Amino acid sequence: SVALTGLSFLVNDYFIPVGNINFGKLYTQVFFANPGLELESYSIKRYQDAVIVTGAVEGNQISDIVIFDKDPEKDKRVISAGRATLSHETDQRGVISLQLEDVFTHTSDQSKRDDFDYSLSSIMTYNILLRDISFSVRNPGPREMSSVDVWKVVKEKRADFAVKVADHEEKIRRAGYKLTQAYRLASAIEGGGSRQLDQDLEKLRGEVAGLRERSIVDRSLQNYEIEFHKKFSLPVACLVFILFAFPVGLLTKRSGRAVGFGVGLFVSILYWGMLFAGQQFGYRMNISPTVATWFPNIVILFAGAGMFLIRKRT
Repeated sequence: SVALTGLSFLVNDYFIPVGNINFGKLYTQVFFANPGLELESYSIKRYQDAVIVTGAVEGNQISDIVIFDKDPEKDKRVISAGRATLSHETDQRGVISLQLEDVFTHTSDQSKRDDFDYSLSSIMTYNILLRDISFSVRNPGPREMSSVDVWKVVKEKRADFAVKVADHEEKIRRAGYKLTQAYRLASAIEGGGSRQLDQDLEKLRGEVAGLRERSIVDRSLQNYEIEFHKKFSLPVACLVFILFAFPVGLLTKRSGRAVGFGVGLFVSILYWGMLFAGQQFGYRMNISPTVATWFPNIVILFAGAGMFLIRKRT
């Protein structure tokens, strides 16, 4: 079990990241040779600066394509086209072109939510940088990174999250100060103040209550922390299972191998069920990553300890 623990950790922490890096390099080489392989039918492709949603793809023809990106002024933009043609012939190296037909473009102003621009055109040329595509392939998630790299990202995200929490607390303090000043003003005015002042007080109370009820959550940080703990909890499960299997094997040795196999299968399914549930609770309900990933090991360990005490008494 110790050997399997070390081997499992080595595979997850070294060989998988190395394999994904090499896959990214190979995929980039293949893509540069044939860019059409990247755009599949009814798929969503996320790149560094854009998201492309495609309909049916036949050869170099794409139907019903939607592109989400930002314009040169960094405003959000949506481009939809009835048909697109993938063009390999371009004078610019490192670029593939999409010839869009029946194009509708919608651009929203980030500084003014109610303002937007739209345009219609029969033809548009949209260029995709190959470096953006290679970036999306070579930019692995926490599952494909080593524990050291994941921990570095976790520390950076924790620092950013602390800044967000501090900003949120500062907003609560400022809103509370405004509410206190408004109460003092209302108390100083004879007759309880004007109707407008009462409306301002109610608005400020709602603002303070809304800020206090709002919870600051960083889903990305939660994801990285869960994956960091998994890199250790899964290998350690080899030790936990042997500590459970030893007393269970002593209790079921008279019942035959079938009972022992059934118990082992049941516990394995139970373990993965608890691990999956812990991850989902961690992602969606912001449960501590330590609890979400280590809880199955703790349950199996305590079950093994209970079995050992029962065997010792008998």
